Amino acid sequence: MVTSKERVDIDRFEGDGDFALWKVRMLAHFGVLGLKSILTDEKLLKEGSTKG
Repeated sequence: MVTSKERVDIDRFEGDGDFALWKVRMLAHFGVLGLKSILTDEKLLKEGSTKG
């Protein structure tokens, strides 16, 4: 389990390699941190796109 004091280094996607695999890894890390629901919440996505 990742605590708030631990840091996970994830390589930035530079355009080479497998984006789908990188995306899965990123979502897994966000899930562990409790942030995945923010990225996948349709209501938040719709509200964010109307503000500007």
